[in-house]
Amino acid sequence: MKKSMTWIAAFALYLVAASSAFAAQQAVVLKVDGMKNCPSCPYIVKQSLVRVAGVSDVMISYEEQTVIVNFDDGQTDVAAITAATANAGFPSRILQ
Repeated sequence: MKKSMTWIAAFALYLVAASSAFAAQQAVVLKVDGMKNCPSCPYIVKQSLVRVAGVSDVMISYEEQTVIVNFDDGQTDVAAITAATANAGFPSRILQ
């Protein structure tokens, strides 16, 4: 019984390590319409994005109304990132 519990624990540890091993840093460029309407809008968008687990960096271009988001695809995905901007009142779409 003890051997099987040890094997199960080792296998579970392997699964956790393997899932992180396949995770990678990704970047996505989003077009965020409506950010140009107010000076505080880029701040609101950035704050909504940095709260998403796995997002490591957010760079905003106020003039172009774009956002570059660097994230760990093992912790989040583009759908969660675009949902965060939409929930803040700034729907976004993928440019790249």
